[in-house]
Amino acid sequence: SHIPVGTLRPGLSPDRVLLLGLTLIGISSLGFYYIEDMIDKEAGGSRLVNDFYCSVVTLTTIGYGDICPSQDAPLAGKFFIVAISLIGLGLFCGPLLSVTSVWRHSVPGGLLTLTSVTLAMRTTIFSATEGVGPCMRASLRVRRLDMVT
Repeated sequence: SHIPVGTLRPGLSPDRVLLLGLTLIGISSLGFYYIEDMIDKEAGGSRLVNDFYCSVVTLTTIGYGDICPSQDAPLAGKFFIVAISLIGLGLFCGPLLSVTSVWRHSVPGGLLTLTSVTLAMRTTIFSATEGVGPCMRASLRVRRLDMVT
């Protein structure tokens, strides 16, 4: 069926996305709890907190690798982590793409404005995290403008 521009899919209400996210966090926390050797034995703190932490880090595909998965994780545990990561991509990317699709049509100036704002934000974040000075920032902006035009 055709969905008009400027509307979200009917099944993607914020309440449903939140409920699905919390359910997946609960299920993956149980997986980290019940599958042996998923969390590094040297990890301190509460096991339940570590299970929750590993669940969120895996579902959001951040994957720090600090305490989970441990080096001793069984093959079933590794498949579990891959499955949870792929499900997490669907959970977070699906609604995000739907919202950005609606937003793209709502922004004055359309795709050109959206691209310009995205490039400026990316340059600013890169500059802040990498400690790039003002001259280098100006150079990066000019190069990016050359690429866009």
